[in-house]
Amino acid sequence: MVVYDAGMKETFESLDNWLYEIEKNAEPSVVKMILANKSDLATKQVAKDMGEKYAAEHNLMFLETSAKKDFQVSAAFELVAKKLIEMKSNPEEERRRRMNPGEERSGATSLTQTLSKGMESAKDKFHQCCV
Repeated sequence: MVVYDAGMKETFESLDNWLYEIEKNAEPSVVKMILANKSDLATKQVAKDMGEKYAAEHNLMFLETSAKKDFQVSAAFELVAKKLIEMKSNPEEERRRRMNPGEERSGATSLTQTLSKGMESAKDKFHQCCV
């Protein structure tokens, strides 16, 4: 997960550097996600659509979060875990990702949106029964 502060544009502008470090040091099949933190700020220097566009251009999952308000923080970890499980249950997909790490994967944003809705539903059910 690479996190930028929605209230500080400089952190958004550093995403390329952080992703380069991941590409240089991690396995090609590593699951990557961009998180826009501090989504609760009234005034942001980085709009949500800028983060979504960046993530789509780089075929990355994307979520807006707020650690202060506990908004989608757990969902981010759940999305990554779900993607890892999905990769493990589909070894051919994992092999393809290892062989073609830069290959375009269409639907990255829609996968994030779909999983996000599912995670929010699961989180609601958990809080209803267990908190």
